[in-house]
Formats: sequence, structure tokens, C-alpha cells
Amino acid sequence: MKPRKQRLLKYVAWCAVLTFVFDASSITAVRAEPQLRAGPYHIEITTDPPVIPVGQPTKIVLKITDGAGKPIERAQVSAIAQMPGMAMGEHDETALPQAGQPGMYAAPAQFAMQGNYTATIRISGPQGAATGTAPLHTGQNTASGGIGSKSGISFIAWMPWLLIGASVVFIVYRMRRTGQRFSLRPLLNWRTWAGIALLVVVFLISSWAVHKYTVPGHMSVIEAQAMDMTVMKPPIGAVPVAAMAAKREPIDATVRYTGSAVSYVDQDVTARVPGTILSMTAYPGQPVHRGQVLATLDPRELASRVGEQQANVQMAAHATEIARRQYQQALGTKAQARAQVSEARSNVGSARSTLAASQQDVSAAQEEKVGAQADLDSAQTGVTDAQAQLSASQADQTYWSAQVKRSQALFTSGSISKQELQQDQAQSENANAKVRQAQARIQQVNATVRAAQARIRKADAMIASAQAKVADMQAKIQSSQSKVVQAQANANALTSAADGAQHEIAHSQAGVRQAEAQLNTARVVAGYTEIRADVNGVITQRYISPGVLVQPGQAILKVSQISPIRLQANVAESDLPNIRVGGRVRVTTARDPGHTVEAHVSSVFPAADPSSRTSVVEAIIANLDRRFVPGEYITMDITTGENRKALVVPSSAVIYQAKATSPVLATEQTAAVWVITAGQPEQRVYTCTMHPEVKQDRPGKCPT
Repeated sequence: MKPRKQRLLKYVAWCAVLTFVFDASSITAVRAEPQLRAGPYHIEITTDPPVIPVGQPTKIVLKITDGAGKPIERAQVSAIAQMPGMAMGEHDETALPQAGQPGMYAAPAQFAMQGNYTATIRISGPQGAATGTAPLHTGQNTASGGIGSKSGISFIAWMPWLLIGASVVFIVYRMRRTGQRFSLRPLLNWRTWAGIALLVVVFLISSWAVHKYTVPGHMSVIEAQAMDMTVMKPPIGAVPVAAMAAKREPIDATVRYTGSAVSYVDQDVTARVPGTILSMTAYPGQPVHRGQVLATLDPRELASRVGEQQANVQMAAHATEIARRQYQQALGTKAQARAQVSEARSNVGSARSTLAASQQDVSAAQEEKVGAQADLDSAQTGVTDAQAQLSASQADQTYWSAQVKRSQALFTSGSISKQELQQDQAQSENANAKVRQAQARIQQVNATVRAAQARIRKADAMIASAQAKVADMQAKIQSSQSKVVQAQANANALTSAADGAQHEIAHSQAGVRQAEAQLNTARVVAGYTEIRADVNGVITQRYISPGVLVQPGQAILKVSQISPIRLQANVAESDLPNIRVGGRVRVTTARDPGHTVEAHVSSVFPAADPSSRTSVVEAIIANLDRRFVPGEYITMDITTGENRKALVVPSSAVIYQAKATSPVLATEQTAAVWVITAGQPEQRVYTCTMHPEVKQDRPGKCPT
């Protein structure tokens, strides 16, 4: 019984591993989420019918909302469903809004064969343009709770686990009936675990190889057998065709954004003085011109102030006449004071001449002292030099005295000759002579020092005598200067009196001008009782009614200048590099969508909104017919590129051909058209080559 039990347990283990591998892959395959985010938009995708069929007409239903969950309306939406790497002539289909369902759009789609598809959604709405992709596959239930939804898991995914559970229950039941005991010891066999590990490794390597080396769009054998080619058959019978001549026309690439009209200037008409509104002739919607009276305040109080300022002007003129008479009296005594000042200054000049002579004597004595000091410094330097020489001579004397003693000892012992002894004695005598010479020089230099010191003392005496004379002359000058100061003070007092009288004249004249200025100000302020418009525009708002007391700075009316007017749109960052100042803009309004106004880009704001990642593109137009009003909803088609001589054909004539990118599959597609050639019944296809600055955004034309 033991081998049988081991085989049963191994069977259970292998079934569990295989079931896990199969169930993990199947759950991964069915849990596709048909939801995505495209820029600022959130998109939920469903289909009609909910289960995606093969070869039957299908609709892709899109629910588009913004980040706050608000439905997006008035957007241009297109959708296309293609198998990855297998383009079969599909093209973007316009998604039409669903009546009565805000934010809901539906576009036709065709799933020609069984397999995986990629749905590409393009949106051009109030928050800019965006593109997003989502995976789909045939047989997927896009309804809530179905296959591929966020919460639904198929019964097939749970079936292997139910089978393995039933098998385990059956094995346990049979073991109990046969009297066997359940034990996990056989599972601890290393051979069992080695086999399980080998199976897991093989599965992981296989999965990695399949994902890495499978060419995009490749179908398995089962998918190829299940492919339905009937949907690709042409209709039975002849297909009617039409021929149209291609022609060259100007074409441009544009991006469409919604925006609003903004006043060129918005001005609040405010009161500049307090007062009660007596009358108001302006009303919202009424055009006004610059300088026009819009309202009138009560002028009585300000008129009284004007009369008060006129009286002040007369008083200031009378004060000016009094000051002129006082000034004439002060000029008579001012001349006498100036004569006294001149006499005192002449006495000061004489004393200063004598002081200058004494100061010259002081300078001469100081120069003598400087020369004596220089001689003293030179002599002191000679003393230092003589002392240095004396020290050197004494050192030399000491050396040769010692050398003579050694030479005498050597001569006595017979080691040297008498001549060598005499030479050393001669050197010693020479050293003694140098010492005496240095001592004599020191005495001479000391005598020079004493002579220089005597000259310095003599110069100091001369300086003291000259300085005494200088002090005497300075005292005389101070006495004369005090007389000058006294006379100058008298003259200054009289001059001050004259200047005061003259200043009083100027002050009185300034008072006259001030009073006149205040009078003019009072007249200007009185003119503020008539409230006028500062710009040409239209009254857009009325804040206050007649009879109300207003204060300075309080708004009464709002005037908006709408000729010219600014047209603005928030443009996504991806489109900004292709927009230039001066580029063409076509503008339409919701009131008159059939009429298009041509304008040019006047400004691209150099700052972006951090929340929406958009920048403002502005166009200014004259708006002479007042077609646009502030705050109006507009649609702006902004040119991003143009070709003045493009070869154009109807967009219905454009087909999309698969482009071979490998020997096996074609993962790209290119636009092409059919061309009729005389004498050649076979079909010829010419590729549409896109101009580098032109996008195929304009319906009905294909630039080639």
C-alpha cells in the first residue's frame, strides 16, 4: 500500500503545480481593464454589444470626464481599433456625442479576427488635446462585472481549483476506506521537490522566451484557426467608384481649442470726491467715448471751497506788498556796516604781514636745526663705524699677541726660524697700530658730534626767539580780527534784516502762488463732480443708482474696451512649440458658428498653469463690428504649419497600407491613394508623403 500512497500524493502535488500555472496565466489574461487616462481626461470604454464579437459591426462607447469627474462636452473625439502590428486598412472613426448623455461618445469599430486589439482614443477638448490607448480582445465582456472588467473573474479561472479540490477529497475518502493514514512524509522526498522546481523553472523560461521573441501581431495556431476572414470579403457584385482630379491648394495644419473673449481694457469708473449722485446718464450696453460725462455729483460744497481759496489769494498779495517796504528800509543801513568791516580788515592785513616775516625767521632757524641734526646723525653713524673698527682691531691685536707668544716658544725650542718669529711680531705691531688708529678716529668723531649738538642748541634758541615774535603778531591779529568780527556782526545783523525782509517778500510771493495753486486745485476737485470715461468702450455693469452718497474710490460703473478685443485659449504644452507669433487663427462663436473671423497670434504667454500644464495663446482683433463680447465662448483653430502648394485629394480617397518592417510581419502603415493611369488597367498606389510642417488635421485633404 505504501507505493500506492506515494503515487497518489505525487499526483496531487503535480496537479496543484499545473493548476497554479494555468490559473495564474488565465487570470492575468482575462483581467484587462478597459479604462485609461489621456492627459487631463479620464476615459471608460465599453462596447455595444458588451461582449466584443468577431466580424460583426461594433460600437466603441466612451465616457469622458475630467479629473473631478465632470463630463466633457463639445469635444472632438476619434477612435480606432487595430491589432498590434497588423494594420488592415482601419482609420480613425469620429466618435459622435450621445443625445441626453453628457460626456458619452460612440464610434464604429470592426474586429475582423479573433485576438488582441489596441484601441487608440484621440481627444481635442476644452482642456487641450490628448491621446490614450487601451487593450481589448475579442470575447471580452466590457460591461460591469464581465470578462475583462475590473471586478469580474470567469468561472473558467476557478475550474482547475475546483477539480484539484475534488481530487483531494476523493483521495482522502479512498484512503479512509482502505484503512490508510494520511501523511505528508512522502512530499518531503527531495526527488518530488526537485521535479516540481524543474517544472517551475521550465515554465518561467518558456514564458520569458515567448514574451521576448514573439513578433508583435503574431498569432498562435489556435488564433489563426479561429480567424474569421469573411468580414474582409468585398460586397457581392461590382463596387461603384469615382475619380477626382488632384490639385494644388494651400493647406495648413491647425489645432483646435476653446477659449473666451477678454476685454482689451476693463476699467471701473470711480468717484474721486465724496458726494451725492445727482444724475447718471449711462446704462449697461451703452457705448461711451473718452471724456464723456457718465454721472454728476452735488457741486455746492466744492463751489464754496473755490470761493474760500480766492479770498486766500488776495490776502497773500497784501502781505507781499508789506514785505517789499520793509526791505527798502533795511538796505539803507546795510551800506554803513560794510564800510566799518572794510577798515577792520585792513588792520588785520597789516598784522598778518608782520606775522609772515616772523614765521620766515622761524622757518630759517628750523632749517638750520635740521642741517645740524643731519650732521649730528652723520657723526653718530661715524661713531658706530669707528667703534666697530676698534673692536675688529682689538680682536686682531689679541690674536697676534697670542701668536707672538706661541712663536717665541717655538723659536726657543727650535721649531721655527727667527724670520718666522719676526713676521709674527711685525703682524702684532701692525695690529697694535690699527687699534691706536681706531681710538683716534673715535675721538675725532666724538668732537664732530659735540659740534653738531652745539649748532642744534643755537638753532633752538633762534626758533624760540622767532616763535615769540610770531605769538606777539598772532595776538595783534586776534585783536584786529575781533574788531572785524564785531563790525561783521553789525553788518550781518543789518544784512539779516535786509535778507529777512527780502525773504519775507519771497515767502509772501510763495504764499500767493500757493493760494493760487490751491484755488486751481479747488477748481479741479470741483470738476470731479462730473465723472467721465477714460477709455472708449461699452458700459458692462452699473454698481450704484442715482441719489446714493459715494466716497472716493467707490466704483460706480464698469467700462470695457472691446475695440480692439483679446481672444484667448489655454493651449497644451505639446502644441506650443509649433505656434508662433503672427500665425493665423480662425475664430468662431457659438452664436454664429458659420461665420469665421481671421486673426493672427499676437502673444504666447511665457508662463504655464501648473495644474493644467497649459499656456495662454492670444490674438487681438479690431472688433469694429462688435461681433465678440467679453466672456463669450469661442473656438480657435490655431495654425501650427502650412504648405502653400500642397497636392490635395479628398480624405475619402486615402487608404492605409501595411508597411513591411520584417520578413514576416508588417508593424507599420503608410497613407496612399489610387491613381488612374491611361493604358494601364492594373491598379497603382502612390504613397502620400506628408509635408514636415503639415499635419493631416484638416478634413477632406491629404497633402502629398
